[in-house]
Amino acid sequence: PRHRRQRGGEVLDAVVRAVRKWLIARLIAMTSTFVLTFIGLTIVGVPFTLGLAFIAGLAAFIPYIGAYIGGSVGVLVALSQGPQTALYAALVYVAIENGQGWTVEPLVESRMTAAPPALLLGAQVVLGTLLGAGGLILASPLVVVLAVLVQMLYVEDVLGDHVEVLGK
Repeated sequence: PRHRRQRGGEVLDAVVRAVRKWLIARLIAMTSTFVLTFIGLTIVGVPFTLGLAFIAGLAAFIPYIGAYIGGSVGVLVALSQGPQTALYAALVYVAIENGQGWTVEPLVESRMTAAPPALLLGAQVVLGTLLGAGGLILASPLVVVLAVLVQMLYVEDVLGDHVEVLGK
């Protein structure tokens, strides 16, 4: 209806801002994963470090689960150099994931989005199971969009409470 068009525009603007902030947070996490993986794998002597770091950085687009996807590829490549190198590569990936998961990602995402990590992980499990890789990739941005919609359309408009919206 005409009388709700302005509010609809406000909601869509907030959704766009929230997704943009989420993407920036993911790009920061991906870049730091790329750099740390390249440095770590170079130190332990794994071949193809640039390619493996690129794969790890791309896989980091999927929060929480992506690091394990990228890490498995790196460990398999490191296995060609021997079990000791594969163990060192696995330790590099675990150290990066723990460092990222406990410091960089929470700091960046808490400033950029307010989507709860448990909700993100749950959505990844459900959508990954139902839709496969596409579900894993779409789960986090969908949670961010749904969080903005619930906050603005339900909490503010229906309940009348004012909260800080992700996209504002």
